[in-house]
Amino acid sequence: MSIKSRLASIPLFDQFSEDEMERLMEISRTESFDANCTVFSEGDPPDKLYLILTGKVAILKEQEARGKVALGTLGKGDFFGEMALVEQSPRSASVSTLEPCEFFVLGRDAFMALLSQSPRLVPAVLAGMVSKLDNINEQFLSEVLEKQKLYVQMERERQRSLAQIAAISNEANTIEEAMQVAVKEVCAYTGWPVGHVYEVSGDSQEDMFSLSVWSLKDPERLEPFQKLSEMTRFSSGVGLPGRVLANGKSVWIEDFLHE
Repeated sequence: MSIKSRLASIPLFDQFSEDEMERLMEISRTESFDANCTVFSEGDPPDKLYLILTGKVAILKEQEARGKVALGTLGKGDFFGEMALVEQSPRSASVSTLEPCEFFVLGRDAFMALLSQSPRLVPAVLAGMVSKLDNINEQFLSEVLEKQKLYVQMERERQRSLAQIAAISNEANTIEEAMQVAVKEVCAYTGWPVGHVYEVSGDSQEDMFSLSVWSLKDPERLEPFQKLSEMTRFSSGVGLPGRVLANGKSVWIEDFLHE
């Protein structure tokens, strides 16, 4: 498919005549990027539409807890940034090249100048923008409903686990038996391969030692880790258990090799 044909398939341009499409081609240019380059960042002012001639890009969204999250990828023939031509809101996502890319680029100022010369195109462009917004709203609503459904399922499972822990713990003869039930259920709920309980020393309240309460998904493979843990006492602030004791909060570790 030619560049002109691909542009004609974009809702913003599907009402352009042959001559108007030729003028659109004249006011555009090509830009090249190496792999792993940022085309634009979330929050940047909008100024261009990009049509991918070669290569592939990733669409990234910033999230507080997880940093940049990939929303998807686009390749040859796909386009992005078209809303920049008709609105002035900051970029809603970042785009980064996954491999060397060449883009067909249409700037906002040049596009607006073209519209001023062809006023009849304004209603068609606005209609294209409305169509794009409708698609965005529909996708957003679908994502919200899917997240709500997932949340309800997770909450039901959480309540089931809590009820089961409470019921079985009431029948336990010792605290250790109750803890064993709790650790097993927590690991089943979260999918964690290892669950273990430490007890705070009654003397100092600053040291922790291992209890024989474990949940191991693969006991044979994790046996060395289990033995090492049972041999080790942790002081407040030292190691993962010690950090939890010192802060009174859970600690998330991405990579144990860097701890």
